[in-house]
Amino acid sequence: MSERIFSGSAPMSDAAFQALWPLGVKTVISVDGARPHVDTAGQYGMRIVYVPIGYDTVPRAAALVICPR
Repeated sequence: MSERIFSGSAPMSDAAFQALWPLGVKTVISVDGARPHVDTAGQYGMRIVYVPIGYDTVPRAAALVICPR
């Protein structure tokens, strides 16, 4: 997306986090319904922001938290 923002699937394995680490990734934002691998991210100095809204819709309550008026 840019030099500082990447888009892709959530890292699910140690190898995936190993691939992100040299890119300087510090934060992974997950909107998937599956629970992210927070412990593995922490081992690589990354944090995960988990917003479980899925891909089919954004519930109104979640939208208001993310983008309040």
